[in-house]
Amino acid sequence: MINLLKCFLILICFNSCSQANKKSIENDSTELTIPLNWVQDQKIKFNETKYSRFLMYSKSYENPEFYKALLNTLRIPELDSFRIVSFDFQRFPSHYYQYKSGNLDKSRILEYSNEVLKDTILLNEKKTIHNELIALSGFRNGMQIIIPDLNYNKDFTDDIELSYPIEIKDIFTNDLNDKSKFDEINLHFQTIQNGKIYDTKRNVLIYPRANNKHIYLIDLGMLDKSTNQYSIALELLDYAKAEISLNNKKYDIAIQGRSHENFVIVLKPQNLIYEPDNQFL
Repeated sequence: MINLLKCFLILICFNSCSQANKKSIENDSTELTIPLNWVQDQKIKFNETKYSRFLMYSKSYENPEFYKALLNTLRIPELDSFRIVSFDFQRFPSHYYQYKSGNLDKSRILEYSNEVLKDTILLNEKKTIHNELIALSGFRNGMQIIIPDLNYNKDFTDDIELSYPIEIKDIFTNDLNDKSKFDEINLHFQTIQNGKIYDTKRNVLIYPRANNKHIYLIDLGMLDKSTNQYSIALELLDYAKAEISLNNKKYDIAIQGRSHENFVIVLKPQNLIYEPDNQFL
């Protein structure tokens, strides 16, 4: 996790800076390495849709052939109905695997991932990169059942089973304030960068979310109303945080996101209250 944090934050420069031990630095262009701690205090707000709450949805409508091939590799317990939903912590490995299986055109790989193609060396090794989380989302006896494949072995019979009242999926995310009854999950995943593998552990919630801000995926042809009923939310609970001092004022530095390719840095005075959509920060 420390390696991932180093990818997140290498350089903080503005006017003059302060070291982590609070000693003042006069140089206007100081390179500052700041130790970060994982916290879960909710004192810093982030744009949820972009950086802390993500949608896991089924590819069965968007790519039925790829989805059918995936089903043949899984061990699935009995449910009244289900879909496999997924989420990529880093887009490139998933796109590359789809390309290798013949389900993604080479031009798309070159268009979106040309600068990281050297990392295909890692993806071609025998060791699998645990970069995409898949989960079983289905219904049984009027309850929605979610089983995330936390050990990445494509067997849903040996993972935790989350059970929710069926009506939760249709409550809009912002109206779902009480999540105390949801099980907090310790999730492990990996990312790759410059020929190295980075292991990451995050605390997350996974819960039903058919009524969500990603409903535009239906218009894009990636979901339909039927498959969206199985959509679930993956919410990051923790974030990385540090504190610095400048001119006798304390500032918070906070970092949130799913990988070094998709994250946000918030730098603000500790006494400043702000909206999470404030792009200035």
